[in-house]
Amino acid sequence: MRLRATCSLLTRPDVIVVASVSAIYGVGNPETFRARRIPLRVGLELERDELLRHLV
Repeated sequence: MRLRATCSLLTRPDVIVVASVSAIYGVGNPETFRARRIPLRVGLELERDELLRHLV
C-alpha cells in the first residue's frame, strides 16, 4: 500500500493520501483502510462539516 500511494503521488496529479503511519507502513489492516476511503470527484458537492466528520 505504501508503494502504491507513493507511486500515485509521484505519477498522478489527482491524488490525496490521508492515512495514519500504521496504515502507510503496513501495520494496519488494508481492508479497514479501504473501508475508510472518501471518494472525491470533480463536481461533487460535500458539506465541509460532513467531510471533516469522515476525516476524523
